[in-house]
Amino acid sequence: MKRLITVVATIAFLALTASPGLSVPLDITSAGMEVTGPTTFTMHNGLVGPHLYWAAFQWNPLKLAFQMTGSYGVEDPTFKAMEYYPLEVGNTWTYARSGGGTLTITVTGTDEICGVTCMRMENSDGKIDWYVSDDTGVWLVQTQNPDYSYVVFCPVQICNPYGYIGFSKLTPYEDAPIYMSGGIPIGSMTGYMSYTGNGLETVATPAGTFPDCVRANLAHSYTTTWHTAVMNDELWFAKGIGLVKNITMTATALDGSLVESFTEVLILESATVGGVSYP
Repeated sequence: MKRLITVVATIAFLALTASPGLSVPLDITSAGMEVTGPTTFTMHNGLVGPHLYWAAFQWNPLKLAFQMTGSYGVEDPTFKAMEYYPLEVGNTWTYARSGGGTLTITVTGTDEICGVTCMRMENSDGKIDWYVSDDTGVWLVQTQNPDYSYVVFCPVQICNPYGYIGFSKLTPYEDAPIYMSGGIPIGSMTGYMSYTGNGLETVATPAGTFPDCVRANLAHSYTTTWHTAVMNDELWFAKGIGLVKNITMTATALDGSLVESFTEVLILESATVGGVSYP
């Protein structure tokens, strides 16, 4: 049934592009479905030219197929993920931490991991993350803790190339290997990441006031060989700047019992992105 829905919806979107006002190529790289009822769904993220379109479908029992209801339109507003998470060697962001002190994140270079060229993002607290942010979306490839243990995701897509307010993406992964320093395997991680675009807001920070920031939520739930954890990040991204505010809530459980829970707020204090400094 899922395959049938996808095929029929794709054909319907192709029909949209055949109309006089939309006779341009269709890109369904970011397309996804929102189930709205037992016999209805909405297809989102059909890229036509510079715009993302949605279209509503309903099951027709006489034809045993989903058909367009006639309702469709432009997803508004839309945003290109890489423009809100610009990764370029030399970019650096410094955040004031709610518990005191600062955290600085710097793109220090590129590395080849799992056959993917990714950006190395070094944190002043010793953590290192490897990301890809380009025309294919935003991907997490590898993360390394201050104790030099690391997890290889190879990679996990966090956000599609294009999104819109209300866009949601769930990405599960299984048995991502965990290594200790020296590449010795010590365990694995299984979980999921869920990304949702929630709205546009103006965010005031010591680095400046940024209008029309995309407010998003990223939930990461996972189980390792030793424990289970849930991380929930409320994120604000400014176009051309990157992350300007972050509220992180983390809970860790061992054998079903909560062993750690904390909340931290990061506010952008200063940044240099693409050679431009803020403030």
